[in-house]
Amino acid sequence: MSPRYRDADGNWVVGTTHESLIERLIREAHERGDFDDLPLHGKPIPHEDNPYAGDMALAYSMLRNAAVAPPWIEADKDARRLIDERDRLLERAVRASSFGRGTYRRGLARIVAAYNAAVERVNAAAPTTRQHRRPMVLSDELAALETAWSPPPDRLPRAE
Repeated sequence: MSPRYRDADGNWVVGTTHESLIERLIREAHERGDFDDLPLHGKPIPHEDNPYAGDMALAYSMLRNAAVAPPWIEADKDARRLIDERDRLLERAVRASSFGRGTYRRGLARIVAAYNAAVERVNAAAPTTRQHRRPMVLSDELAALETAWSPPPDRLPRAE
């Protein structure tokens, strides 16, 4: 069966062709001017290759088009979020009563464990060591928490 279509002048054309359905739909839309108001019409498509992606360029391009980051970047976002959470906890801890301090210690331990898990994922999957992060040391973080609870030197009771 021979395909029938209209040419640019609106005349019916009958003939054998190897034009597929998709090609025909695109050609007809182009003839109607459906593509005339597209962004970048008449201009070259911008070249978005990442020179640092190497063999993973296609994979990174697909992830970017799907609005998804590589796993190590997602893990790094988690690590940064956890640092912010730790900082907020330390700010709130200054006003904590002695009864609530255990809750802050447990919260800080949870944050440190989650941060270190995120850092392991970053360090295992990041393409270079420049993206690696250092894990938190729980004893150092607890010492910072204790420092937040210590009164400033000018408020210490004086020995008389």
